[in-house]
Amino acid sequence: MYRTITTVTRKLAVAGYRVFDIPTGDLPSLASTCKLAFRFFKKYPDRTPLQNIKNGGEPYDPSLSVLYHLDNPGPEPTLRDLYDLNIAKAQVAAKMRQAWLKSGVDVIVAPAYQSCAPLHDTCGDNVYTVIWNVVDYPACVIPVRHADKTADAQNVRNVAYTPAYQPAKIEGVPCHVQIIGRRLKDEVLLQHAKVIEKILLGRIKVAPASITLADENATVLANCRFNNGVCSVTERSARAGPSKEIRGRSGS
Repeated sequence: MYRTITTVTRKLAVAGYRVFDIPTGDLPSLASTCKLAFRFFKKYPDRTPLQNIKNGGEPYDPSLSVLYHLDNPGPEPTLRDLYDLNIAKAQVAAKMRQAWLKSGVDVIVAPAYQSCAPLHDTCGDNVYTVIWNVVDYPACVIPVRHADKTADAQNVRNVAYTPAYQPAKIEGVPCHVQIIGRRLKDEVLLQHAKVIEKILLGRIKVAPASITLADENATVLANCRFNNGVCSVTERSARAGPSKEIRGRSGS
C-alpha cells in the first residue's frame, strides 16, 4: 500500500493538488475506534448474523475469528453498556469533525486495508473502513495498480503482519485507494471520486477548479472548491506509509 498511496498522492499533486499531512493526534485512533465498533457489534445478544450462517449449514469464514469470539458470546449486554458506547461514539464523531474543520479538507484519501486485496478467508481487522461507519461518513474505493513483489520489496517492514505477507501468492492482486467524504455529502464525494479516478487513469491531466452537482432540472445543489481542500491519508499502517493530505489548486 505504501507504493500505491505514494503513487496516488504524487499524481494528484502533479494535477494541481497540494499535499500535506494531517497530524495523527488530531484524529481519532483507528485501533481504538475499531474496537469500539466491534463492542457495538458484539452487544447484539442473539448474535443474529452468526446464527444465520450457522442455520444455513455453512462453516464460518476463518477470518471471522479475528473479529469475533465464535464460541463465546460474552456477558449479556446492559442498558448502561449501550449508554457508555453511545457516549464514546459521540466523542469519536466530535473529534473527527473538529479534525476535518481544522484541516479544511473536502475529502480524505486513505487505505481501505493495510495491503492489497487479501487472499480468501484471511482478512484481518478492518480499521481503515469501520471508522467511517462509526462516524457515519460516506466512502468509496477505487482500484489502483497491482501488487508487485519486486517493486514492493523495499517497503516491507520487519514486523509480524496479520494476515501474513505472502508476496508470491498475492502477485498481481489489485491494490486500491479509499476516498472519504463529509457526513451527508455522498453526492459530493462521488463527484470528487470521479475526478480523482480520471486523474489516476490519465484521462485528465489537471484537476478542475470546482465541482458542481446538479439535479435533473440543472439546479445547483453544491459547489465544492478544490482549491480549498481535498485529500489526506489519515494514518499509517504496516504498509500504508505516512499520512498525507492533498489540497486543490490555488488561485483558480
